Amino acid sequence: MEKNDSTDPLVVKNDQAVRRLRLGATDFADIRQNGDFYADKTQFLYEIVIRSDPFFLSRPRRFGKSLLVNTLACILEGKRELFKGLWIDQSDYDWTPYPVIRLNMNEVKGADLAGVKQSLTLLMEEVAWRKKVKLDVVPPANMLKRLIMSLNEAHKKKVAVLIDEYDSPIVAHLNDPPLAEEIRVELKDFYETLKSNSDSNIVGHIFITGVSRFAQLSIFSALNNLKDLTFNRKYAAICGFTAADLEDLLSDREERTLEILIKEGCLPPGSDGRDLRKTIRNWYDGYTWDGETRVYNPWSVLSALDDAEIDCYWYQSGTPNFLRQLGAEVVKDPAWINNIPNIQKKDTNISDIAKIPPEVLLLQTGYLTIKDTFYDGQSRKFSLEVPNLEIKAALWPLAQAMDLVDDKGAAQKWAEKTLDCLLKLDALGVEEAFSFYLNQFKHPSFKTNESQYQIFLETAFR
Repeated sequence: MEKNDSTDPLVVKNDQAVRRLRLGATDFADIRQNGDFYADKTQFLYEIVIRSDPFFLSRPRRFGKSLLVNTLACILEGKRELFKGLWIDQSDYDWTPYPVIRLNMNEVKGADLAGVKQSLTLLMEEVAWRKKVKLDVVPPANMLKRLIMSLNEAHKKKVAVLIDEYDSPIVAHLNDPPLAEEIRVELKDFYETLKSNSDSNIVGHIFITGVSRFAQLSIFSALNNLKDLTFNRKYAAICGFTAADLEDLLSDREERTLEILIKEGCLPPGSDGRDLRKTIRNWYDGYTWDGETRVYNPWSVLSALDDAEIDCYWYQSGTPNFLRQLGAEVVKDPAWINNIPNIQKKDTNISDIAKIPPEVLLLQTGYLTIKDTFYDGQSRKFSLEVPNLEIKAALWPLAQAMDLVDDKGAAQKWAEKTLDCLLKLDALGVEEAFSFYLNQFKHPSFKTNESQYQIFLETAFR
């Protein structure tokens, strides 16, 4: 087995009384070497590494995609020492090391096409420098091709290509469809390289993650054997925390977390472990990509347990700008949010950047989740719902306004004001909107809902 490039010893530490929770950590080796908490996803990755198919996975921001890609890279590089005690270490995987190219496209920035191309060129140069490969060609598509061929020649093995957040340069400019389209065309040429090298038996494993699936990018049109894991039941829990993961998280911090939550007023006096689990489940569980397997939002759960406080963590950190820009007009309509239309699975393949279906946008960005899957003739369809209380804290006022007041016009204005504050992360504005509602829109049916409003005021938007 080839030696690890790092000079640090590959020693996994598990002797901490309370494991550290690493919020947003993406370096698998660092997490394992420090004995920090890690939710074991290696059983899913085993199914990927034993096959040569190219794979694609879509999940919202901050759901663990980057850590998943980093973990996959460590497996393919043969770093077995890091996996002691994890599922894959007990499997029949042979740990053959492969040369790995790992690209984080979230690093590709730019205000225009020229800036994006320059940023992509710099990313390729940095990756080549790390791999000790000299690149003297442009544009970026040629650089990727040269990098792949150089590593193949040096190692005499197929090259693994792992691309994280492949669509980030596009979605960053969805508020400017013509520019987003120009970037899509540029990336199409870049990703086309994977097809040509895959056919020539130079590229082996291909794993690509993102938020949306843009149908006209060459990874979907050229890689005709691409396996999309997004709605595959077998991989429904590949990202996010399962109930078992939550139990593992609580195993060394439950008593202390309960004590602080009760002291801070997030839980009533006398609450026990069942109350703690119920609260975490109500706030952060509910995500599913197959209509059956439910997972917790990992960012929010880690934040809540690390801070020992219940709050809207993911919304404050994970709301992408393009959702605020494109989604505002859609979810201002309370009637729409109360009657979310079903979608066909094929609707999640975005063919027109300027016309993204709103329910698809909200599903892919984590504001909606799949309630159920069913077939209508030959078409697979999804019914959608808001996943949990954290997201309802953002969308719930819009869904309820029309039901709780007589003056529908005033309620519409209130809903729009509340949404505008939510999308701008304006906590003071949200509180003012709620206060206005409490004072102006009293309705007989509101009495039964007043406590819920107070929860949002006192807890969700501190």
